[in-house]
Amino acid sequence: MASILTWLRERGPDWRPRRKIEDEVRAELRFHLEEATDEGVRNGLTPDAARAAALERFGDVEAIAARCVNVRQQGAAQMIKYLAAGVVVMLSVSALLIVRAQREAAAARDAAVRAHASLAEALNAEREATERAREALERAAVAQAGDDPKLWLERFRVEPDNWRLGWAVALELVATLPADDAAAVMLEVFPQLSVPQREQVLKPFVFHGGHPRALDVLDLAFRDPAESVRERARTYLREYAFMQFADGDPRYSAWRAKAADLGLREVLTSSLAQLVERLRGASFEQLRDEIDALSDIDFAAACAAGVDPAAVMRDAGLAEFTQDLARVKRVTIDGEEVLEIDGAVDAQSIERWTATSPSGAAGLSVVQTTLSNWLRSPCGPTGGVSRER
Repeated sequence: MASILTWLRERGPDWRPRRKIEDEVRAELRFHLEEATDEGVRNGLTPDAARAAALERFGDVEAIAARCVNVRQQGAAQMIKYLAAGVVVMLSVSALLIVRAQREAAAARDAAVRAHASLAEALNAEREATERAREALERAAVAQAGDDPKLWLERFRVEPDNWRLGWAVALELVATLPADDAAAVMLEVFPQLSVPQREQVLKPFVFHGGHPRALDVLDLAFRDPAESVRERARTYLREYAFMQFADGDPRYSAWRAKAADLGLREVLTSSLAQLVERLRGASFEQLRDEIDALSDIDFAAACAAGVDPAAVMRDAGLAEFTQDLARVKRVTIDGEEVLEIDGAVDAQSIERWTATSPSGAAGLSVVQTTLSNWLRSPCGPTGGVSRER
């Protein structure tokens, strides 16, 4: 029996399930009982006597089997305890290392945030100082330039192709000098500027109600060698002449000659009256084309000059013309849509439409709507705001 237990201990811990170990131990004990029984038979005992002698020699087989199984598993249980203790230690160490790493990372992150904040503060301070220095230099440059075109030209030529600079310098020119002095400087330097700057320096003279000498600057731009500059001039002139000039349009020369001897308010009033006169005498195609070109017209320059466009156009007869126009309707005759007058109409031009412009019937509602809108004052809370194009 002692030899069996010794042999079991020498085998080391058994990691298998207890049931398998029990089966193996019982098989081993049966083998030894059979060996002892065979030995008794060889010594002259009967098989039953030999079996009884072997059992007596072994003792309680079940108790021996249980002890053998315990011996086999004892090392495994101890090893599991050691391993469990080792895992606990490793997890504890890992947790400590993780906490330490997290603290170090948080400290590094806080340090980085503080460094970034300090850098941002330093950069902001530097930008503010640079901006103050730039503004001081600009004020000094403006004060030094005065009304000297050469000094203003030098400012434009700091970056000759920079359109933003051109716009900014022109804004300063308009804001710091009297109207006549600013116009005189611009008329002198304008031909010497680059095309991008010539396109942009027009804006301070026409935006937000315009400049008292805007027409002089636009006249120069209207005759500029660069088509892009001329196009901008034609766009801005719509808000003073209330007509869409074509490139090289001879109507511009006639309008400009008449406007040259008038103040800006008188120019705007006269141009509005002429607009109504053109509308009243136009064929339907001409009226439709005129409205199409001016439907989005901005009356900001007129409002800024103290002119009420709606009142001027009413005085010129636009209200009566619009009322007559409201009596014109579209009808279909022989499958073709034409214009027909509902009752007697005094405006002879409207009477002519039914005979000369049947194909223009489709544009009637647009014309009627646009003229009705013009008769509402554009200089109210939402009117007269220049669109920056």
